[in-house]
Amino acid sequence: MVNLVSVKSKQLNVIGEISAVYNKCNMLYGVQKAPNISDTIILINLLDGASYSIDLLKPRWRDWYDKLFAVSSDQRYVALLYEDTLGPVYREFCYIYDLKNQEFLDGVISTDMIHKTSFGVGVDVTVGHSFDYMEFLSDNDRLLLVTVSGEVMIWSMSQQRMLWAVGSSSHTITGFALSHRFKTFVTAENTAYVRAGMLGPHYTQYETLHLNRDHRQYKRPVGRFGKSDKLNVGDYLRLWNIYSSELLQEFDIQTQIEHLQFSPSDSLLAGTEMRVIRKFKHRRSYGLGNVAIWNIKTGQKIQTLPEPAKPIGFTQDDGYLVVQLDDTQIRFWDVQTESWHESYQFDGVITSAQMTDNDTMVALERRDKVDGLPEWYIHQIVLD
Repeated sequence: MVNLVSVKSKQLNVIGEISAVYNKCNMLYGVQKAPNISDTIILINLLDGASYSIDLLKPRWRDWYDKLFAVSSDQRYVALLYEDTLGPVYREFCYIYDLKNQEFLDGVISTDMIHKTSFGVGVDVTVGHSFDYMEFLSDNDRLLLVTVSGEVMIWSMSQQRMLWAVGSSSHTITGFALSHRFKTFVTAENTAYVRAGMLGPHYTQYETLHLNRDHRQYKRPVGRFGKSDKLNVGDYLRLWNIYSSELLQEFDIQTQIEHLQFSPSDSLLAGTEMRVIRKFKHRRSYGLGNVAIWNIKTGQKIQTLPEPAKPIGFTQDDGYLVVQLDDTQIRFWDVQTESWHESYQFDGVITSAQMTDNDTMVALERRDKVDGLPEWYIHQIVLD
């Protein structure tokens, strides 16, 4: 049975808003704009208080975008987003910053690296222009990026090129997770908004042929995989091989899935089954639903938690799942007995939380003040 051994809390010496948080691989980083200094951001290690000042690389028509960033596990590289809001089509760009040498690397990754792809029906489709997820892989050389419209790509910093990319004709990514062993990843996809005349869903893999000075890649298709013979509107939860981009498993789902988490052994997968609040003619409105647990080997759902929640992570033995029930409460679910155990209530709003390798839950809490700037707290909850 899991018990809360201790709760260590401290107030952070952070003034003002934290624009975005990176909370992976036993790290917790925040980023904010430097006060009174234009074109500079502050990267803060929220666990030890170390901070780094980054002078932004700002091309003429690109601006830093604070919605997403990533830090390599050796804490040397930072992936930062920029956006182009002045061009005819909205695009996002990813730059890599070397914290050790305090400089940006030369390569630029953009959402239009796969420009247009034909899906066999005479319709060219311009792919999505917004990144939704990015993560450094275990070698700290490759960066995995996912776009909202269903592209998954891997970029090599040493080779300064895209190693492979998978593009979707009709999918919207609603959830994504990378396995703890960096061998597989899972995508939750929605195909309710398929454009007329398209076959879907299927994927086309591309091989890089050339990278010119404008960082635009020319490529040719080298293979197709997935379901491409019929129009199949609905929701999908799929497991992929990160090296070959091979489809390994399709999971049993009935609705849109979000907030995905692998167990440490990569044998279980948890995610929130979103519930439909309203149905419109061309779209649906979703609210937070109950958490489900799937067996990764079989693809079958084995448990459903009784309350709406977001999974935070599993304990190291896969025995307990930690979930966030609302903005202020976390609870522990016993996977073996299928019952609730300990819970913990926060005074403010939980903005980010993760399980570490030593069964410690690290949570970032924001407490808003009526007459001043928000206060930020770090809580480390040790489990036994």
